[in-house]
Amino acid sequence: MVINEIHLNPDVKIEQVEFIELHNTGEQPVDLGGWTLENAVQFTFPVGSSIPARGFTVVAHQPDQFKAKFGGQALGPWIGKLNNDGERIELRAPDGQLVDRVRYRLGFPWPVVGDTPGYSIELIHPDLDNNEGHNWKASVLGDASNKANRLIRRGSQWKYLEGKKEASNPRSAWRKPDHKETGWLSGSTPIGYGENFMKKTLGDMRNSYTSVYFRKKFTVKDAKQIGALQFAIQYDDGFNAWINGRHVAGGNMSTKEPRFNFSASSAIEEHSFVEYDLTSPGGYLVEGENVIAIQVHNASIGGSSDFFFDAELTAVVGPASRGPTPGAQNSIFSAKSLPRLAKIEHLPTQPKAGESVTITAEPSAVPEGAKLEVQYQVVRPGSYVHIDDAAYEQNWNTLPMNDLGQAGDAKVGDSVFSAQVPKAIQQRRHLIRYRVTVRTALGRAITAPYPDDPAPNFAYFCYNGVPSWKGRTRTRGEIIEYPTEALTRVPVYHLISKKNDVETSTWNEQYSGDKYKWKGTLVYDGEVYDHIRYRARGGVWRYAMGKNMWKFDFNRGHGFRAHDHYGREYNTRWDKLNFSACIQQGNYLHRGEHGMFEAVGFKLFNLTGVEAPHTHWVHFRIIDEADEKGATQYDGDFWGLYLAIEQMDGRFLDEHNLPDGNLYKMEGGSGDLNNQGPFAVTDKSDLNSYMNRYKGNPSEDWWRTNMDLPRYYSYRTVVEGIHHYDIGYGKNYFYYLNPETKKWATLPWDLDLTWASNMYGNGEEPFKSRLLRRSVFKVEYGNRAREIIDLLYNNDEGYKLIDEHAAIIDHPDPNWLSIVDADRAKWDYHPIMASSKVNSGKAGMGRFYQRASTKDFPGMVKLMKNYIRTRHNFILKTAARDTKHPAQPEISYVGGEGFPVNNLRFHSSAFSDKTAEFAGMKWRLAEITAPDAPAYDPQNPRKYEIDAVWESDVISKFADSVTIPEGVAEVGHWYRARVRMLDDTNRWSHWSDPVEFRAGEPDTLERLKSHLVLSELMYHASEGADFDYLELHNTSDKTLRVGGVAISGGVRFIMPDGMHLAPNQFAL
Repeated sequence: MVINEIHLNPDVKIEQVEFIELHNTGEQPVDLGGWTLENAVQFTFPVGSSIPARGFTVVAHQPDQFKAKFGGQALGPWIGKLNNDGERIELRAPDGQLVDRVRYRLGFPWPVVGDTPGYSIELIHPDLDNNEGHNWKASVLGDASNKANRLIRRGSQWKYLEGKKEASNPRSAWRKPDHKETGWLSGSTPIGYGENFMKKTLGDMRNSYTSVYFRKKFTVKDAKQIGALQFAIQYDDGFNAWINGRHVAGGNMSTKEPRFNFSASSAIEEHSFVEYDLTSPGGYLVEGENVIAIQVHNASIGGSSDFFFDAELTAVVGPASRGPTPGAQNSIFSAKSLPRLAKIEHLPTQPKAGESVTITAEPSAVPEGAKLEVQYQVVRPGSYVHIDDAAYEQNWNTLPMNDLGQAGDAKVGDSVFSAQVPKAIQQRRHLIRYRVTVRTALGRAITAPYPDDPAPNFAYFCYNGVPSWKGRTRTRGEIIEYPTEALTRVPVYHLISKKNDVETSTWNEQYSGDKYKWKGTLVYDGEVYDHIRYRARGGVWRYAMGKNMWKFDFNRGHGFRAHDHYGREYNTRWDKLNFSACIQQGNYLHRGEHGMFEAVGFKLFNLTGVEAPHTHWVHFRIIDEADEKGATQYDGDFWGLYLAIEQMDGRFLDEHNLPDGNLYKMEGGSGDLNNQGPFAVTDKSDLNSYMNRYKGNPSEDWWRTNMDLPRYYSYRTVVEGIHHYDIGYGKNYFYYLNPETKKWATLPWDLDLTWASNMYGNGEEPFKSRLLRRSVFKVEYGNRAREIIDLLYNNDEGYKLIDEHAAIIDHPDPNWLSIVDADRAKWDYHPIMASSKVNSGKAGMGRFYQRASTKDFPGMVKLMKNYIRTRHNFILKTAARDTKHPAQPEISYVGGEGFPVNNLRFHSSAFSDKTAEFAGMKWRLAEITAPDAPAYDPQNPRKYEIDAVWESDVISKFADSVTIPEGVAEVGHWYRARVRMLDDTNRWSHWSDPVEFRAGEPDTLERLKSHLVLSELMYHASEGADFDYLELHNTSDKTLRVGGVAISGGVRFIMPDGMHLAPNQFAL
């Protein structure tokens, strides 16, 4: 019984069509009743299920959806979901015996799947070891790549009808293929008015009509081979599109059924084409003639200065012989055993100049007469070759591989083949690409990486380390040399690309779209991410500051492996990498905070329970010239300090342990879907319904049912704390719908304009006025605001948070040079800052540290601390100004001497409230970092008091003391204990001032003396000495640790290590 085919990560996320196929290779049927699939998913085969001899059985995530997609029957449903990046599937017999196991993953030697048209992974032959990735292929015979077939080109002829009335009766009839285009006009796109690129001008549209109807016919041959359609549209301001009457795309419209006089949701000033992937076209495409119908709307009938439309439609055509093939022989089945490459690696991982490099390969088998070889390509600095260049397929050098213990091969005949790249090839800053091929005596060639891999080569980067860097802080200032130690205090990322591409992307073209138009290679921690794509990042100010932001897109199967400030790898790999430029808009006078505003701000949100992007600083270098240092300090590889910011998408949800649900990036009062939940709607109807309801006057029950109020209270408190007021215009936040709780949460984004009261915005996001003016919610908000300023946003913990982040990029010793100083020298007087390619108000020279009295980075840090004090008081006077809450209690320690971990007892003062009665109380214990610890310790992240290690439930009857449960505190760690009070109006007091202590060794001996009693003795038993015994009794109400207790005298016995006696328990 073999796990023979696995369909994971369907290309259409909302289709629950994952499946696992079993194949019976025997000559007898097998009863599967009681068998189980385990680990990755959970499924028990029902009684009576069986698999015929030489037959197949399929288990699907959702059998009804499976049948609709593939036809045929499947067992199921199962519990769980197949992990897109890999996990373990086990098949077990009813007695628990393991029958088969597959540990799959994404990336060499396993197939890379998940893109359109949605291949599965298939076992080449059932006799092969299915736990080895090289024995699997994507379910396509031959070349796995898709070919693009342009169905409609930009600038084509379209039929159009001015929207002075409905296009048909009924209103939907004009979208159908058989509609007669009587009275329709013809013209070449772009069609519209108000822009200089129009081919057909609608001179009468303004003040006359808001919409235009467009139709175009196109021909499809062999529709079954089209796995997806790519639709690109240039529009102003909103649209809906249908193919053969089926709605396929829309943008900036509040409905799919707009009337002729309807307006778009908002004005859009964007000339770039917007791209849409239209999956599963088999549901609406037909052989022969098809029609696409598009209804485009302006934002207003007279107030809009322009309107335009153009479009392009491309078919993605895959190979003819392809899967998935559930319940049938695999599409890639082969009875002939061809060699496959199981493992390929190079050592050293990141060689230095002049080092020899050994490339090893482990083939599954080597047929007689076959040869292994390495082809390698040298990419020199300043001469980058990207994958679309003709030069990419040229200039490959070949080295033979051997298993003879020669030329780098470690051992004769161990089936590990080796080749040694000569030392002279390894030169500083050179990128070496390579691939490995097995050539059989019959001329067949098998090359790794395999055809399904979007990165068709392996690679390594030769580097001797970051050199020092010299620069002047001012144009006539002293030349300062910044040592390697200062520059490598944060991780180093290299981008290798063409100089023209780098400068075009970040300065020259000023492209404002979302397409990743430029290609390069990113290197971090010795790992090479080849053939990535990049562009500038940002909205209206994308190119304003000169030192601009970057965004990188990684290949499937090659997700970026990022690490935090403490060298810990994040739980998920990143598909996208965002760089913040760490340079403030000059006209707000706070340039020189070097990314602190965003880094500390996002951390505050995370600490208060509002999921926000992880961040970490990087030293960014770009290799686009032959010379590493350049002619001036403004040339060369060093590009300064940037802040990496986690992309808010499905992987963000995974990283923060949030269920997979719809996640919308809000902009201009509407939302773009950044993550599609597998069970969620696809037409934004959930978002539209939510927004329409909260804009009304919903009841208290509606708010509690539909909104995650505790998260919002924390969100709003931090917004006030850091003055994140650039949210007042329907932007810079996300809406997330939790599919399990069915509640919406607001999550933060874009925190650059914060930490100062002169920053842009009024802070009036949708809920401040609608929700917090209601007294019941205002009380709850005040409770949370008091808690956050008590535990985090204050001149103790808040200052430490700032100091920790500052110390990452600036050495606490003022005599040390830091990367912040080098970054300032690189950019403060960079020629680009005063060029025609920037906004003079946002860029400009000499603007670092303007607001700092000391004119340096520590002065900017001091401004942030001062702002905590200012906003702490502001929150006290606004969100937490309610004076009707209980008085702040006092806490004292009454436990054992030295704070023993098993006897931590605390006492509270009495409840006090002038206007209300006692309703409850809570105790908490939180671990903190030792008071004498450095601000930043690369090995030990600082612990903050807001993260409790223990909290009591709400205690409804006043109790003036509490004992911390054993096992909560650890010896030698530092803690703070607090208590607070609740009154019968649902108002919580401030937390008490803390008792801070270092936990000591348990006072086990004193407790044993007091409570461990010899309670019964049997000696000289009539049945013989084997029946003599001693009985011990724990007379206390606490568990006693009795491991190691020795009984001596007439007998000797030592209690086993780790043994405990529960309260009132006996031991014989």
